[in-house]
Amino acid sequence: LLNAQAPASIAGNTFISAVTSGTPPLATTGYLLFLPTNSTGYSVIGLGGVSNSAGNYSYSINGAAGTVNYSDSVGGSIKGSFFYFTSLLGSYALAAGAFGQYTQTGNFAMFTNPVPNSIAGHGFYITVTNGGYPFATNGSFNLTTAASGNSYTITAITGGGINSTGTYSYAKLNASCGGIQLTDSVTGVSTVYLALSNSVTGGYVLTQPSSGGYQIGLVSILNTAIAITSPTSGSTYVTN
Repeated sequence: LLNAQAPASIAGNTFISAVTSGTPPLATTGYLLFLPTNSTGYSVIGLGGVSNSAGNYSYSINGAAGTVNYSDSVGGSIKGSFFYFTSLLGSYALAAGAFGQYTQTGNFAMFTNPVPNSIAGHGFYITVTNGGYPFATNGSFNLTTAASGNSYTITAITGGGINSTGTYSYAKLNASCGGIQLTDSVTGVSTVYLALSNSVTGGYVLTQPSSGGYQIGLVSILNTAIAITSPTSGSTYVTN
């Protein structure tokens, strides 16, 4: 049921999509991160069966549907990609080829909130919804960054996660998505993408192209370190 107006523009808004069907050369399964950087350019980060690509696009709206036409480095000329919006969620269908013989369908979530300029001193609570080796396919963990420097720790809470440490760098990729380059003591080098739907919650995507491993999930940004300022004496309390 369509019940939301498609946005006037998708520039700077990140989409995380799950592919439900397709015909080659378009992916038949997997996940993708669609990053429009401005009104004409985009990149795609592919996971679990979707190839990375880049290109140019045009966008128009018709009520709850948005039409995107692509000039893609992998899929070629893609005409008639329809995004059907139900608030920030929805489905899409696209056709490629001279006669529209190549198709793909899927579901998406759109992220519109600005990501922070820095993640120093923040903690992130992540719930894993899917993944591929060497990363956990379920569970939850905390990723905590130091207030200064570029170190972090991962603390497994449930599921198949493993405690680890490492270093990171962070950059905004577009208005609603930030990329964290991790050098992890357990899994090596990978990249995490954070896309926010409000000021503290959003989507989490991890990719490791060297192994083909990936992980997707939900993320909540936790507060910076909590300090007890009162009482300072005369009572017994424990900090954790």
